[in-house]
Amino acid sequence: MCGLVRLVERVSMRLPGRRFPLDRYWRASGLTRPEQLDRDDAVDAALAEALLAALSRGDRWPLARVVAVLERELDDPVDPDAVAKTGKFLETVQNACSWEHLPEASSVVPLLGPNTNLVWTAAEEFWRRVAEAIPPTPKDLASVGNEKLRWLLIAGNRQVGLGLYTSLADVLRYEKGSI
Repeated sequence: MCGLVRLVERVSMRLPGRRFPLDRYWRASGLTRPEQLDRDDAVDAALAEALLAALSRGDRWPLARVVAVLERELDDPVDPDAVAKTGKFLETVQNACSWEHLPEASSVVPLLGPNTNLVWTAAEEFWRRVAEAIPPTPKDLASVGNEKLRWLLIAGNRQVGLGLYTSLADVLRYEKGSI
């Protein structure tokens, strides 16, 4: 499994514009996919927000069912991109957890399995290193009311302090060493 952590670190957020088909995760969650959600939208962030909203209402089962699917994919990855897809989705869930209106990461971690916990930890460590290398910037993202815009912002921004965010642009700068 150590190789899995290194692989996740290597592919972590290197696919910023690429969206993965998440229909399987939506079905597993049992949640209703928003009608206005197009394939070009930030589907991963919409699902992350829906899962965390259910968790904040006391319903942990949608997230637990999705984690079970992720665990199976990581345990026996038939898809060669399974680690990248799972890592990208879990990073988006972490980003969503950092937003003020959603449950914190500490409420998600107990629902993770052994494989997803490794990916989660690797992603957390990666984003911590980015935030240490590139000072987070103040942004007022919490007040964004437009759902589709909020999903895009959730997918690409992680709150690391009150009103301070690290973004995908920071990640790219960190990875290229241009800090």
